[in-house]
Amino acid sequence: MHNVVTLLNCTLSVIMDKECMERCISYCAQMANDHWNDLIVLSGTVFSQILIWWPRNCADKLCPVLYRLIGHKGVIFSIDYNPTLNIICSASDDRTAKVWAIKSETLAKEIAENPISINLKYTLIGHTARVFKCKIFSDSIITAGEDGIINIWDKYGELIKKSDVHQGGPVWSLDCCEDTNTIVSGGGDCGVFKFKLRTNVLKSSLETELDNPKKVLIFSSDNVAYLTDDGLFLMYKRKAQQFAGFAIHEDLKSYGLLEKSPCGCRIALAGYHGTIHLYQVVPRWLDYMYSCQIESKERIYSMHWLSCKMLLTCGVKGILTLWTVGETTMMPIHFWELPRSKERWSTAACFCGINTVLVGDRRGTLYVYSTDSSQPVQIIKKAHNYLGISAMYFRNGKVISLGNI
Repeated sequence: MHNVVTLLNCTLSVIMDKECMERCISYCAQMANDHWNDLIVLSGTVFSQILIWWPRNCADKLCPVLYRLIGHKGVIFSIDYNPTLNIICSASDDRTAKVWAIKSETLAKEIAENPISINLKYTLIGHTARVFKCKIFSDSIITAGEDGIINIWDKYGELIKKSDVHQGGPVWSLDCCEDTNTIVSGGGDCGVFKFKLRTNVLKSSLETELDNPKKVLIFSSDNVAYLTDDGLFLMYKRKAQQFAGFAIHEDLKSYGLLEKSPCGCRIALAGYHGTIHLYQVVPRWLDYMYSCQIESKERIYSMHWLSCKMLLTCGVKGILTLWTVGETTMMPIHFWELPRSKERWSTAACFCGINTVLVGDRRGTLYVYSTDSSQPVQIIKKAHNYLGISAMYFRNGKVISLGNI
């Protein structure tokens, strides 16, 4: 049977059954209120509707449908009801979640009205596949789906946080505790993920008159470096609220890279024509050091500071160049080559000992290079998902790699 509610006693013996007159397949259900006489059922059907019915509102075993929430274009996978906010949230096969507003003070009062007024408040669009779970909290709504994404929305329907926590695998289960500020999820990667619902991060915005800022880099607590789409490089002093020390690099127009050294004392820029520009961070200022161009004068796809004096660049055909960075010039000291692939460039790199460099690529593969060979000495395929490796660290004899989220 489908759309049936069963009342059991403490020994799990059946006291009574109540069945909805609409005997369709239900993929999910939410029960509002704690007592049998006040119990209201919201059942999500295979026919894209949410049926609202009241087990006590029937003379015999069959209970009529009091109201239908219509608006989804796929199977309903999850429903949640919050009596404090007086809203209903539903998640569906159509890649959306919808929030429904109840006109009366409570759902029980509303279904006693004639006509009943429960209307669509807004639609949450932020998943690329089926949405399996939804939860409502006092100031936020959580959705999770087949795309492995967990989204946190504010109560006005604005997306405030997006997390890929299961390496592209679907999120099969989700539970949350607002009192302990905790979210726990289980996914298709056989993992269980736990993280905070809210963080104590203070958010502020910085308004400038810059046209098309392309890269932004914080290089001290009070200063921000900018690289615009027009090749303009400058810094912004937050305390003084003014720009200073700008330069125009014609070779960085439309495309440019901006990276800071681990010590925070140097900044490198690179672009389409193989030129690397070096700047020194001095108290409250940026000093231009020098520029260097690779021999082929071709595009630099990525660059990574391995130390304060070592820079790795990735060029055309996956050519990796290790540079030693001095006070007046920089010199190439080693060359390696990434294996052929569709997206042949590095996304992260780090030293692993003295003569070994680890490189991650866009496909999530990890390569181990030695100074004795131009080809990788070891390859770890698909260490992360297809979105690539975003960062790597070598600490206490262990390698830590991070994937994109």
